[in-house]
Formats: sequence, C-alpha cells, structure tokens
Amino acid sequence: MSSLSPLCGGSLERLNLIEWSFSIVPSWIGHLHSLKELNLGAKQLIQEDIGVIGMLPSLVGLNLRIVHVPVTRIVIGGGLFTALKWFTFNCDGISSLTFEAGAMRNLGYLSLALNTHI
Repeated sequence: MSSLSPLCGGSLERLNLIEWSFSIVPSWIGHLHSLKELNLGAKQLIQEDIGVIGMLPSLVGLNLRIVHVPVTRIVIGGGLFTALKWFTFNCDGISSLTFEAGAMRNLGYLSLALNTHI
C-alpha cells in the first residue's frame, strides 16, 4: 500500500479502504489532492491524522471506521474539511471527538456511530 500514492495521486477521486485496518491513517493519503470520497478503516486515530485528511481540497465525502477508541481528544478545527458535504464516523467506543466553530462549514450530513458493546 505504500506505493499507491505515486501511482494514482494526481487523478484518484474515490478510495475505498473501509475494510482495511491500517494501524494509523497512512500519511500518503494527504497527497491525493483530487480525492473526493474517502472510506477508510484504521485501528486508531490521532490528531495529526485529522490534519492530513482535513487538508484534502476536493474531499466531499468521508467515512472513517476506527477500531480502537482514541486515547486523546480529537479536535476537528475550523479551516479543515472546507469542501466536505458528508461525514460518517464509526468507532468501537465512546470517543472524545470535538468540532470547533467553522469546521466542516459545508456539511449537510453527519453520522456518528459509537459501538459501546464491544
């Protein structure tokens, strides 16, 4: 998977890796500037991951599936996800997810799914 970015970084618009379970969000995702839709599975999420994904200029749809509960507070700050229209966050437990004013200003659909029975 580490060689995926150079192969399709300039033109890839949709990427579905929701069934994968990366240990963290791969940094090469930040180079997929044409990406419009991202479905991604990861074992954990850290604040830096939000920064990597949030700066994708064309991203209108994001589906994150996180296996482990983030151990630190995750802040989605203003100025990130400027084009995002829909966001789905699925986590296996209660998460400390915070949205700042101005974050996701074009968002029309939000789904937060927390599975506390695992």
